[in-house]
Amino acid sequence: MGIDNCNFPFQRRVSLRKVGEFWRREAADPSSPSRAVARDLVELLDRTPALEAPNLTPAALEEHRDDIARLFEAMLPPRNRDDVVFLAMGPWGMTPVYQSPAAAELGFQEALTQDFCVNVTEDMWELGSAVKSYNMILNRLYGVETNFEYPIVATLKDPRSGLVKHFRLDWDPRFVDIRTTGSTIELAQADMDRVIAEPMNLPLWLELLPPEEFEFEGIVVLTAVDVTMDHALSLIKNTLLTSQDAPTEERVDHLEFRIRTLMGRNDLHLGLIAVQRGDDFDRITGAHPLGRSLLMADGEMPQCEFKKNSYYALAFESREPVVVHDLEACETCTGFEQKLKVQGIRSLLLWPLYVGDRFVGMFELGSPEPGAINSFNSLRLAEVQELVAAAMEREDREREDRIQAVIKQQYTAIHPSVEWRFREAAQSFIETAGSGGMAEAEEIVFPGVYPLYGLSDIRGSSEL
Repeated sequence: MGIDNCNFPFQRRVSLRKVGEFWRREAADPSSPSRAVARDLVELLDRTPALEAPNLTPAALEEHRDDIARLFEAMLPPRNRDDVVFLAMGPWGMTPVYQSPAAAELGFQEALTQDFCVNVTEDMWELGSAVKSYNMILNRLYGVETNFEYPIVATLKDPRSGLVKHFRLDWDPRFVDIRTTGSTIELAQADMDRVIAEPMNLPLWLELLPPEEFEFEGIVVLTAVDVTMDHALSLIKNTLLTSQDAPTEERVDHLEFRIRTLMGRNDLHLGLIAVQRGDDFDRITGAHPLGRSLLMADGEMPQCEFKKNSYYALAFESREPVVVHDLEACETCTGFEQKLKVQGIRSLLLWPLYVGDRFVGMFELGSPEPGAINSFNSLRLAEVQELVAAAMEREDREREDRIQAVIKQQYTAIHPSVEWRFREAAQSFIETAGSGGMAEAEEIVFPGVYPLYGLSDIRGSSEL
């Protein structure tokens, strides 16, 4: 259901009379920068009195569509006229009258009037429209300023890029008249205080100010402000902060979708590598994909004789994000980079993830387009990588708890010098169980190793 089909308790009519009054004032004002344009529009209004009729029917709107477009196009800023998302509609979403070229290209009118593309439910939209109208009545007819606002965000798919875009909707009701069908209803101060104290109590509004006593006539101007980056970042934060589950491939897909929106590119591929511990690149242990990884696309770290020369090692050692504009043009190409090139990755961002001084993993972002990721647009991910690092640390703690639980459950007390082997077995047990297989604790044997308990005490012998 579109917003124009929502229930609205008041009578309402589409009229351009206040739009005409606006242009007549501009034409009469010697200091107005748009005076010349306004004079031409006043001549148009004088030639076409039907434009200022008190109730424009759909047929009349269609008949005078080009003239109506002139009235509103003159309100657009000349320098960026093609970029402004601007619509004129009947009171509170009723009957689209005009949309700017940018709005038309995005299909904004259809999205609002046919689909429900806003961040509130239909019930909340109906309630909000009615309450906002009542607040206008208080302001216009009773002189009470309430400043009722609720941020409405519309989400549309950009047909040019295929990306989702988010727009904050700013409603301008200056071209709307509120008329009473009879005499203005007296409203006692106590009743005024009640509705101000309970602004969302629609039954109270309806009781004190019956909607049949009021009529809305005119045009609401809607400007849509692109808030894609801020909104996408907010959604990413919400996803990473509220979810307590370990990242699955489906969750990484969802995060990748949000990052594509944030970065404004539809060809980005996300990967996450989690590690358990290690203070040297060669000694990092327990590396595994967290949901999905670009380097570990097969689930395992590829063999690489010169991995310390790779960009992954550079990111680890520098603790700074590494951006590679084009892997094909790079002199450094180890087995790690070759693995990415096989997947069609050309542009690459590697962001080492630290919590304090502890390395917890690697954030990978790749694109098949050279230069798609650069040092400037990658800065948009600064807050994201901090949240991903925190999520990785949380997952690592939970994974460690599961490993210790398996060791304690399946094996007897073990000496620290051989704990690594039991950890390997426990990880294998957890992964098998997690994939739905029959998990059994493997038997652990150390051939040729004889415990000499109490026979000697040589410092460092256990580690040796």
